[in-house]
Amino acid sequence: MNRKTFFILSAMFFLPPAFAEDTTPVSVENNSDLGAYIGARAGYNRIEHNCTPDFSSCDDSDAGFGLFTGYNFNSWFALELAATDYQDYKTMLNQRPVQYDVEGYDITMKLTAPITKSVAGYVRLGGSRLDIDRVADFEMPDESGWTPMAALGMEYRLAPMVSLRAEYQYLDDVAGNQSHFSSLGISYHFGKTMTTKAVESIEPIETELLVVEKPKIKAEPVVLPQLPVLYFEFDSATLSEENKNKLEQVVKFTTEYPETHIWVSGFTDQIGADAYNKRLSQRRADAVADYLVLRGVQNVNAQGKGKFVSTSRQIKSKDMRQVIVILTEGSESRPSAW
Repeated sequence: MNRKTFFILSAMFFLPPAFAEDTTPVSVENNSDLGAYIGARAGYNRIEHNCTPDFSSCDDSDAGFGLFTGYNFNSWFALELAATDYQDYKTMLNQRPVQYDVEGYDITMKLTAPITKSVAGYVRLGGSRLDIDRVADFEMPDESGWTPMAALGMEYRLAPMVSLRAEYQYLDDVAGNQSHFSSLGISYHFGKTMTTKAVESIEPIETELLVVEKPKIKAEPVVLPQLPVLYFEFDSATLSEENKNKLEQVVKFTTEYPETHIWVSGFTDQIGADAYNKRLSQRRADAVADYLVLRGVQNVNAQGKGKFVSTSRQIKSKDMRQVIVILTEGSESRPSAW
């Protein structure tokens, strides 16, 4: 297969998914970690043991580039297809020049594990079908066939729908040799985060007054001046001084009405794996609860909700990184979202 044909077939194979974006509504458990993605990569390939007693003047390295596409079934498992042009390798066979043109077509499973909110490690395991065209001034047969492959990489979520990856890939048998391909890539994840289905959640309320009945005096409602909505920095569960100042009104209110119950709900934005964000949201809720307990507040309940879900397309990522505090007059009056 010549290189022009290779890229025409690659474009026909990989471009259609780019125009077939899946906009099926999904719940809080289904987010940008789910669905199709497409990408490109480029790097440097080295052929090991390319020289034998019959060969000399081996050119055993060259650039390589290709396209890939895949589908994430959940936050840790995906199936991936790739087409890569490993370029040309030149050598001398009995003092006569020979050139190898190598192209590969991969099918692999991709297993991912989060490291931080934006960084994940992964492995790809599967097989690659290699097409090897030999070019010489004498007759040499071409070669094609399957070979085992494995890859180890790191992925960085640059934006909710864009990821960067760095990868090392090993091919076991390239015309009797081993291939070591190091590459950098970029991928686009189709936008399921933009069409999330509404699930039971608490929208941020900053200006609405919260009315709480004074315990033991049912006839006299008490108005809390402002419902605290606490915002956090990216990938952080540290309380800012601004957040502590907001919580002081809760401390003051519960000092006067000690039977009040506090319900703390932590959230994150849509970036990153579900499991990591669930833990981060719990740390944020715990940070608020720990501060209130330290200030002498009792009856504090904290729960991490994971990723914030909203039907609004206008809500920004920074507005999702929040903790919402709700006050009720007793444990039996817990919010419906709990």
